[in-house]
Amino acid sequence: VSNAGAAWEGRIGELDDALLRKSFELNFFAHQSVAQNAVRIMLEQGTGGVLLFNTSKQAVNPGPKFGAYGVPKAATLF
Repeated sequence: VSNAGAAWEGRIGELDDALLRKSFELNFFAHQSVAQNAVRIMLEQGTGGVLLFNTSKQAVNPGPKFGAYGVPKAATLF
C-alpha cells in the first residue's frame, strides 16, 4: 500500500511552479517509486501481488484551493 501525500493549498491558476513541483514529487512520484520497487521485489520472489495506491477524493472532486494537491492525485488515479 502506497499512502504518500500532503495537501498544499492554492488555486491552480495562482500556484508557484516550485510548490506544484514539490507536490508532484510527493503526491505522484513517491507512488511511482514505491510501485517500481514493489514490482521488482514481486518479480524476484515470483509470487505476484497487488499494488494499492491511496489517492484522494481531490483527484476527481477537488476543492477550490487544492489544485496543488488534486492534480498529482488525479495523475496517480488515472
